[in-house]
Amino acid sequence: MNPLGKFQKECEKVCKPHENMLEKPPKEVAADLALPCFSLAKKLKKNPIEIAKEIAAKFKKGVYIEKVEAVGPYVNFYAKWEKLSKDVISSAGKPSFGKGTKKKERVMVEFIGNNTHKAFHIGHLRNACLGDSLVRILRFSGYDVVAANYLGDIGLHIGKLIVAWELWLDKDALKKDPIKELLRLYVKFN
Repeated sequence: MNPLGKFQKECEKVCKPHENMLEKPPKEVAADLALPCFSLAKKLKKNPIEIAKEIAAKFKKGVYIEKVEAVGPYVNFYAKWEKLSKDVISSAGKPSFGKGTKKKERVMVEFIGNNTHKAFHIGHLRNACLGDSLVRILRFSGYDVVAANYLGDIGLHIGKLIVAWELWLDKDALKKDPIKELLRLYVKFN
């Protein structure tokens, strides 16, 4: 896990079992994470300010937490940014930096899908690069990815080409440059 994730986990330990309630405080608050205690007040039938004080009092020094303080009904967490920054920079060069944990979901990414009777062009190359990049990012993020490139030989575009072939095929042009002739037929039909 990367250092920023470890900082969040340390904060979650302080406020267990309420870790899913951590939030980014508004800009005017200097804290890095905050735990609002309003919903806890309803559950515990206590003043949220008192709950915040109790949680902050339980704080023990962390690797990445500089301090924890109760401010009104909030528990504010402050990161040790010098330590965090140093650890992020030192771990950034590792091949596993940012790698996600294994996910249950399977994802299918279909890309390229160029037409079978048109020349491959820069737009197809762009889609191939984007699709391949997306597949690699998703795999690195922990997903089981199925990469698919379906070259369709069924559909309206094939029907159009067959009709054009029957009506306007130039056999000499087909022998000389098949792709160019198929494209000419396709364009003429459309």
